[in-house]
Amino acid sequence: MPKAVHAGCIKLGSYCHDGENNEQRTKAQAMAQSKEPLTIRNDMQLLVFMRLWTSQGRAALEAASSLVSRSEGRRIEIPEKQGRDIKAEITQMHKHLSSLLDRVV
Repeated sequence: MPKAVHAGCIKLGSYCHDGENNEQRTKAQAMAQSKEPLTIRNDMQLLVFMRLWTSQGRAALEAASSLVSRSEGRRIEIPEKQGRDIKAEITQMHKHLSSLLDRVV
């Protein structure tokens, strides 16, 4: 459970979320740790990503695999979602996953 550390600061694990000061601390920590591999113990974003992937990743992968098989030789129409560009999001996810895979040890 998040707990208040000082006015305007919410502590989550070893991270303090208080806007601009937190951004400066995060940059300083990142520079100091830039040689260390990211782990779920030292990076909140990786922890969140791994929790999301372990809870929903297999379902997303199975759905994508099934769509690849069923769409052979056909085009796919993605419904419009107000305020979102789903094709651009999928393209961005593809790029990011490719970059992440290149860094996984």
